[in-house]
Amino acid sequence: MIVEDQKTAHLELPLPAVVNDQDDDCLRIAQAFRKLDAHAKTTDTALAARLTQAAAADEAIAGLVLRAVANDAQATRLVGSLEELADRLAAEEAARQAATQAPTPERRGAIRVGSGLHLENQDMLAADVATS
Repeated sequence: MIVEDQKTAHLELPLPAVVNDQDDDCLRIAQAFRKLDAHAKTTDTALAARLTQAAAADEAIAGLVLRAVANDAQATRLVGSLEELADRLAAEEAARQAATQAPTPERRGAIRVGSGLHLENQDMLAADVATS
């Protein structure tokens, strides 16, 4: 006959007591082991599920990192292409501006002839050139 029914605080497992009959306490200890075993199984199952979730999360993170690296490489290539395009446009604009500036003794100019051309030099000699 059980006189004292003490239990653990967290899992409420039966505890043996000196005042209890030895046969009763053996049954109580066996019951405590069965509860401990069931608790261990539940804990192991939950831990395995968490490990599976963590592995899936690690794979997802690795995929995101790989995509970020690929996007960074694409962005680097795109920036390089844009810089090349900007340089080419700047060179074309400089050439266009140079073509529209008046000629100087250091820089030659361009002559575009329409229906005729009249040339004079500094000594006031003149010549007409016919174009067709």
